[in-house]
Amino acid sequence: MNEQTKINNDPKFMPMDVTPQMAKDWIEKCNIMNRPIRSMHVRHLARQMELGRWSDETPQPIVFTVDGILLDGQHRLLALIMANKVVRFQVATVKNDRIFRYLDQGANRSNSDITGLHSSICGPIQYLLRCMNVKKPTPADIEEYLNTPLMTNAKIAHEVIKPKHRHFKSMPFRASFCIAAGSGLVDPEKCAKAFFDLGSLNVENFTPMMKDIYQQFDYGFPKQDGRSLNNEFFMRGMFLFLNIDNKRRTNVRIYDSFRKKAKHITTKLMREWKS
Repeated sequence: MNEQTKINNDPKFMPMDVTPQMAKDWIEKCNIMNRPIRSMHVRHLARQMELGRWSDETPQPIVFTVDGILLDGQHRLLALIMANKVVRFQVATVKNDRIFRYLDQGANRSNSDITGLHSSICGPIQYLLRCMNVKKPTPADIEEYLNTPLMTNAKIAHEVIKPKHRHFKSMPFRASFCIAAGSGLVDPEKCAKAFFDLGSLNVENFTPMMKDIYQQFDYGFPKQDGRSLNNEFFMRGMFLFLNIDNKRRTNVRIYDSFRKKAKHITTKLMREWKS
C-alpha cells in the first residue's frame, strides 16, 4: 500500500473514508488470497452504494493483516470502484492470516429475517422485483412497497387466504393475485374468494375457469423462470383473476396479446406503487 492508503500495523479498528483509487490500490496490491469474485454480488453491493443505502455505521470491517494482505472485503471494495463512491468503512488489522479461515462463517440473513415479514409475504414481492430487473432484492427494495396494495394483498394471501394446495402456494401465483386485486380493474374480494377456494380445494365452488386452471396446474409445466413475467403460474393466475367477472370465459388460454396486457399492467403498477 502507498503512503496514502497505509494502515497502522497495530491490530485495531479505525474508520476510514475509502476512495475508488484507494480501493483499486488495495485490490491490485493486497488481494492475494481471497476466494473467486462473484460478479453478481459485486453489482448488488454497488447498486446499494449508488442508491445511498450503504450506511457509514456498518460495523463489518475491511480486514488486513499487519503485513498488508487483504483478508476480507474484496467484494465491497470492487463494488465501491464500480459505484465510483467514497464510502466510510471500519478497517481492521490482525496479526496473522490464520483468521482468514474463520471469516464469513455466519448464516446469511434473509429479507424475511431483516424486515420481520413472513417469507410468504416477501416472496411474491421479491418475484415481481426480479421481474423488474432488480437482480437481488434487498429489504430496502421491499420496504418501498410497505404502504401499497402490493404489500396489503401479499399479507391477505398469507394471513387470510392461506393457500394449502401446492399448486396455488407458488410465489408467482401469489404475485398474480397481488397485482390483479390491486389493479382496480376487478373486484378484489372476488379475487380473494377464488384464490381461497382454489387454495383450499373447495371444488364445489369452482367455476369452469377455476376447474380448467386447476387441471392445467395439475398437469404441470416445464421448469418455470422465477425472474420472468412469462412464468405460467403468474400469467395464468393473472388471466383467471382479471377475468373473474367474465361469465363467458370457461377456460384459461394465454395468447400474446394477453401476455402484453398483463406485463403492461404489472410494470405500470410496480412503478406507480414505488413512486
